[in-house]
Amino acid sequence: MPGTLAPSGSPASPQPLGGALQRALREPRGRVVLRVEDAAPHLRKLARAALQEGALAAGGQVMDGPGGEVWLVGAEAARAARLLELLERLIAPAAAHILSLERDAARLLAYAAGSAAPPASPIAEGPDLAGLDDVLTALPLPTVLRRLQGWPVAGRGKRPAFLRLEPDRPRLAAALGALGQDHDLLYHAATRLAARVLAAIAEPAELRAMIGPVAAPRLHMPMPIGSRPQASQPLPPGLLVATIPLAALAEPQALAKRQKALSAAGIGLEIEGLDAAALRLLDPAALPDALLRLRWSPALEAPSVAETIARFGPERIVLSGATPAEASRLGTAFVETEAP
Repeated sequence: MPGTLAPSGSPASPQPLGGALQRALREPRGRVVLRVEDAAPHLRKLARAALQEGALAAGGQVMDGPGGEVWLVGAEAARAARLLELLERLIAPAAAHILSLERDAARLLAYAAGSAAPPASPIAEGPDLAGLDDVLTALPLPTVLRRLQGWPVAGRGKRPAFLRLEPDRPRLAAALGALGQDHDLLYHAATRLAARVLAAIAEPAELRAMIGPVAAPRLHMPMPIGSRPQASQPLPPGLLVATIPLAALAEPQALAKRQKALSAAGIGLEIEGLDAAALRLLDPAALPDALLRLRWSPALEAPSVAETIARFGPERIVLSGATPAEASRLGTAFVETEAP
């Protein structure tokens, strides 16, 4: 009957936001909600349009909240983090924030049901500093890894030339709350996760969970100094390529020693952190025998950069953040795309 209260203990009918949350919680791993605070009508309209566009890439459902805010529920964590940066530029700093479906489910559902205050920004949440390493040990690796496929630019086939596994920093920062906002702590977290990945490749089940459906003849991954794969038997030569930062070139003797040890273990070498400006500063003759991972930017299409790439040897260049067409124009050996 109208006006009759539900019997005590009976669940209330889910509100639209609550229903969207419950559906997203069926598969919460690696998924988040992005909440945009209530704002002036024109800004709210702008936020809704940005979230609807972002949902095409990040997944999830755009919903109105009971407090006048706008939500994207069930988005993929890394893409939601990039969407958050866009919203803060479009609207205002701190106008939006991300909450984890896994960690914050109870208070999200309570708010949607009208029995709790609006969820607070996670900036003041997450593990404390003393518990950081415990949290990093417990994080499921597939939820905080970025996977990229490397394709040969010339004669792209049906199978990628390599698969890159690396810590996904936006997703990792979201998982760490306040600690994830500190650059040094985020670098520490990424280094710890890279070491965990090296240990995990020796376990077939963990390796399958990390690589997903992509079959590739070799793996590219960060390899922190002092870390080595912990395989119970020797890994096939050529399976691994260690990715190291550009700063390692500042100590050529240490780098040569490290490359010799990696080579003895059948592990190749790749240097990352290169852009158009850095490329011009390097002497090809002084570089070790390694692949060079180059970040795409329009500056790379200047004629002088094409000459520089030719001096290094296009066969050594892995281009990241570019389309296959851009890689083809530059004449690089490989181009990276997001893995499925």
